[in-house]
Amino acid sequence: AGGPGGKAPPAVEEKPKATKDQMEKRIVSTLEEYVEIKELTEVTMTLTEMGSKECFPHVAFKCFEMSVEKPKHTAPLVKLLGDLVDAKTLSKKEVEGGSEEYLEILEDMIMDFPSAPRVAAQLVVGGLKSGLYSWAWLKSVGDKYWKESGYAGKFLGLVLKETVERLGVQEARASWSSSGVSLPDFGVTDEAKFIETNSLDKLMPLPQVRAKVAAMVAAGASDEELIAWIDSAVGRADVDRDVSRCIAGIVVRHACQEAGGAAGLAAANPEAELRADPTAVKLKEALEKRKVLLKTYMEKECDQAFALFEMQEISQELQHPPDLLANIFTILYDVEVVEEKACEDWRNPPDNRHHFLVAAREKFAPRENIDARKQCIKFFNWLDTAGE
Repeated sequence: AGGPGGKAPPAVEEKPKATKDQMEKRIVSTLEEYVEIKELTEVTMTLTEMGSKECFPHVAFKCFEMSVEKPKHTAPLVKLLGDLVDAKTLSKKEVEGGSEEYLEILEDMIMDFPSAPRVAAQLVVGGLKSGLYSWAWLKSVGDKYWKESGYAGKFLGLVLKETVERLGVQEARASWSSSGVSLPDFGVTDEAKFIETNSLDKLMPLPQVRAKVAAMVAAGASDEELIAWIDSAVGRADVDRDVSRCIAGIVVRHACQEAGGAAGLAAANPEAELRADPTAVKLKEALEKRKVLLKTYMEKECDQAFALFEMQEISQELQHPPDLLANIFTILYDVEVVEEKACEDWRNPPDNRHHFLVAAREKFAPRENIDARKQCIKFFNWLDTAGE
């Protein structure tokens, strides 16, 4: 055996494994080169040649650090992280780990870099948009590192402001509403103050709308005045189904008060025909005055169906006065605020579209939904007959 002359070939010396410090330095130099030439291949090659993933989370850590030191690098470095995950060079878990490592020391960085929180928020929003992070992940960071200091709420405010600026109101609102987390999850105890402090009225208009519209309705403001305020405060295009449901709820609650309140409605005659009881007559008078307001913000059939779950909630709050829910449905149908399809979608939310209607129904207990449908039997029997 062996080579010519019976000599064994020289042993190939294994290249010594780089130390953690050496790998981190190589990552830094590679990222510094990337922000200049924007060449993804070079970064991918560097990470692949390391032979160890031990320092891969450091890529995300350095992206935060470099962005804070030079904010102009924020956008390209966010893109780089997304590209590396898409190429399966880095995993989301590695990106989250390195990001979390930096966010842990974020409060300490403010002294040297006052803009650090804002820049870090921009990175987080970029990651939320590209799917690198989730709102639940951000909550977990707050739970781990900022619970005692109360910083979770402050940083959330920055992230939400950046979300609105980067994504626009509607996309930002959709992202937050589907997140599965809430302001109290980040230690926010006074939601109205949080919204005001962070100028988030457009993103989270409900507290402001609820208070102002209720006050204006109680004071007898006209529909035109109410519409003018809502359009100014929220923006016509940004009035979503939650806001329209809130407006409808305020109007119908006030109408119920004008029709006699809980005591007067409870005394209604259960044997009376729809619209015939004196409380139903008063209810119709009150709601007819507000039909312009309601129709303005409930144009879509799906939004109408969603608002009908608020009617169900109102009936439940008042402990189900006789025929109240049936009369509300009837009157809203009579004044052309809700369409027949909306009523049917409330009764049987479709599984193949408008999944938010299924979610709205599931917020009630099964027994409550059964009882609500029973309370509307008169209305649906009349509707079936009227359609023949």
